[in-house]
Amino acid sequence: MLYLAELVCFIGSISAAYFTMLHLLGSPHTSHAKLLRIFHRVAGSLTILSFAAIVLSLSLGQLRGEGRLEGYPFVLFLLGSLMVPLFLAKIVIVERYPELRNRLFTIGSVLLVLGYAVFVTGILKPGLRTQVAPESAKTLTAGRDIFAIKCSKCHRLEKALTARKSPEDWELTVEKMRKKDPSWISKPESQSILEFLKAIGAESGAD
Repeated sequence: MLYLAELVCFIGSISAAYFTMLHLLGSPHTSHAKLLRIFHRVAGSLTILSFAAIVLSLSLGQLRGEGRLEGYPFVLFLLGSLMVPLFLAKIVIVERYPELRNRLFTIGSVLLVLGYAVFVTGILKPGLRTQVAPESAKTLTAGRDIFAIKCSKCHRLEKALTARKSPEDWELTVEKMRKKDPSWISKPESQSILEFLKAIGAESGAD
């Protein structure tokens, strides 16, 4: 699973920071308070670093591949737009305004909820955390090119691109088209076309 290590580190560190904060708020003068404060700061720093690693890895990878942000990277940017000011507010309150420290529980709780939202999003969205294998991508690209050349002879390509059919229906359709002129579409070419149409058919039918 891609980015699982970063996700686990992120949710582990934010949970550790949150529950350490609760302990410090409930018992600020415990004998281990100084050690707990250090641990809390380290956990908070790990939270920020692991979140940044997830955002950068996914976002830069998708921008290189598609030139736009969508799916999981886009969700992360939305969550990040909420988390960053909350982190900064929490740091400012701790360092500058001790009289506002009763607000830390609310801020920390919101951060924890947003953190779990990042984790759940990454775990439950396999289509957003997996990548197409290079060989599969090459196969689909080849199928697309063959489709564009061969199928445009008899009809407009939009007809096939906008159709929604099951894999079985695509098999029947492609074989029917191939038999109209076997010299124009060979059996291997029809197989490449079929794989491409199955792929885009699965995407268009997943509303």
